[in-house]
Amino acid sequence: MKNVLLIGLAMLLCVPAGFARSNPDYAQAKADILAQHTPTLVIELTDHAADVLRDTQTAPQDLNNVLSSASYEPLFTVPVNPEHEALWRQHGLHRWFKVQNVDVTPFRSSFTALESLESVASAEFSSLQFADLTPMDDGNYNVWAMQKMQADDAWDEQIGNDEVIVTTIDTGCEITHPDLQHNIHINAGEDLNGNGYWDASDLNGVDDDNNGYVDDIAGWDFVSATVGGLFQAPGEDYGPRDNRVWPDIVGHGTHVSGTTASTTNNAGGVPSASWNVSNMPLRAGYAYRLLFIILGVGDAVDFAAAIQYAAENGSDVVSISFGGTQADQFYQDAVNYARSLGVLIFASAGNSDNQVINYPAGYNSVISVAATDVNDVRATFSTYGTWVDLSAPGVNIWSTVPGQSYDSYDGTSMASPNAAACAALVKSYNPSITVADLESYMLGGCENIDAENPGYIGMLGAGRVNVYNSLQLAQADYPPSDAPNVDLVPLTSPVNVNASGGSFGYNVTISNNTGSAQTFDAWTSAILPNGSPYGPIIAQPNYSLAAGATAQFTLQVAVPGGAPSGVYSFLANIGDLNGPVADSDHLIFTKVAGNEPSAVDKWESGNWPEAVAYGEHDAPSTLPHTYEVGAAYPNPFNAMTTLNVRLPEASRLTVTVYDVLGREALRVASGSYTAGVHEFSINARNFSSGMYFVQATVPGHLQHTQKIMLVK
Repeated sequence: MKNVLLIGLAMLLCVPAGFARSNPDYAQAKADILAQHTPTLVIELTDHAADVLRDTQTAPQDLNNVLSSASYEPLFTVPVNPEHEALWRQHGLHRWFKVQNVDVTPFRSSFTALESLESVASAEFSSLQFADLTPMDDGNYNVWAMQKMQADDAWDEQIGNDEVIVTTIDTGCEITHPDLQHNIHINAGEDLNGNGYWDASDLNGVDDDNNGYVDDIAGWDFVSATVGGLFQAPGEDYGPRDNRVWPDIVGHGTHVSGTTASTTNNAGGVPSASWNVSNMPLRAGYAYRLLFIILGVGDAVDFAAAIQYAAENGSDVVSISFGGTQADQFYQDAVNYARSLGVLIFASAGNSDNQVINYPAGYNSVISVAATDVNDVRATFSTYGTWVDLSAPGVNIWSTVPGQSYDSYDGTSMASPNAAACAALVKSYNPSITVADLESYMLGGCENIDAENPGYIGMLGAGRVNVYNSLQLAQADYPPSDAPNVDLVPLTSPVNVNASGGSFGYNVTISNNTGSAQTFDAWTSAILPNGSPYGPIIAQPNYSLAAGATAQFTLQVAVPGGAPSGVYSFLANIGDLNGPVADSDHLIFTKVAGNEPSAVDKWESGNWPEAVAYGEHDAPSTLPHTYEVGAAYPNPFNAMTTLNVRLPEASRLTVTVYDVLGREALRVASGSYTAGVHEFSINARNFSSGMYFVQATVPGHLQHTQKIMLVK
């Protein structure tokens, strides 16, 4: 156990516009904050004591004897997914509690009195985190980082997948920024009008998707701080936690969101290496006012809680641009839990210009990122050392800031989201890439920069990130599948069935990502609570799907009262009914205990539908014979229209939208595509009304142009 107090941090912080750009002593400023800050006391209980406190809100008697007036708040919430809960307990997250309404003074020098109690495993003060951002400098504001990371070459082969989610945990995010709003991850279960944007009309005070958070439409605000008097930044939203990730008074969070996942190739703004992935902004940092400067500050307990949310709600990659020199065990536990759910975490190495380990970058299973400049030289402010994993551009990084504007920042705060954006693009190539493989590709693809940094050999990690190299590594290990893949999603979650029986609905999506038409068997089955298989419950032999086509449909399954109680895995499978299984996905449901027989009676299910490609009612079962482009529909359109391109063989395809003056307005697609039918959506929400031209080009085979009319 680390008997440590809050330790001063050695990072430089930003001076937002409107405040003096003197040259304040940042180390002294942080020391002043730490001196007046009341730390958060965190305890880890034994399994039994933790379960009793969670279930009955009754603290152990030996703890009450020492902290008679205290109250306790669980540091981590209980996952609604049974599989997640098992991992949550395995990593010890159920044992951590924040101690409230107690004088922490007696424990500032030692936790011996607490840690000697039978019910207490450990105790510590949560560290205070600071944003790893330097003061803004004048410079050549450009997008040099994209060329340096070779993102432009990677984009020829992959332009991102909006099903991949990258999370930024920071000071908030201006989700209405025109260069961010189209890539903001919207929780479909809370998006009541289904328009893919945050709207006040979506707020109904109900946890519609049953994930434990009410109205979490676009991320969540985990800030629980209380900041008083002159230290409050005007307009800031401190605790309690809520469902709004704005305002971003510091501006830091909006900047890293743009670096991680801005809308790329939208005829304006700034690019991001991830191009088209979804950004889930979470808020754990806040603005702290100290005389003439605003600092980005946050409590480690809030960052750890945000990591849990990201992991349980679909995030693939996380970037954290905050840190400090104190390690917190509960924070490491949260990182371990996220890793077990397949999340790759990046964090800024710090701006201390020394080798002191910065956390969370120094935790196990976190990729620590140092900063380099346009010449691949270590940024003068960047922390370095043998504990650093890789480097990324972090000087003069032009990105989004509040007020629908842009600015250039320096810092390892900018390097971490650049690296995370590259990882999200690689993940987009094949979402089935494991977290261990993704980490390997990111490190293995780095470019050696020893020659540019002779004094720091072995101290800047594997080198400067190169997304094109990493993508090549992924393509070598994950070649195009020789079979389609299947995804299974329940209509509601969690899924519970009454003791007397009941039914639930689910969506099945089958995608043929191969270069040819495929025929296979499709079926559903179940794994009973005792571990034995049951099924097939519903089967469709000889299911055919064209190359590049996707089939999506909704089914229901009725579970009889005779089915035993307990936790089931319900599976959708494709392949050969007699083996092998080419791909499978599952959901978990629980049948409530009752007086049921010991054996399953009969399960009922709707019929498996005919193969129909999603978005087309006459999907071909064979490859197209000619290169063709369908008419955009709807046309005229308001905000969104779609068109499909038919390719008789694998081809290099470009789809571009031009305005009436012949200027490129939007690059819809650019890269190599398999033979088959490909559907593209044209998002013109930020365009002006009027006529545009969409052009599809396959060198040597196709040059098709058609008019589209945007009417708002």
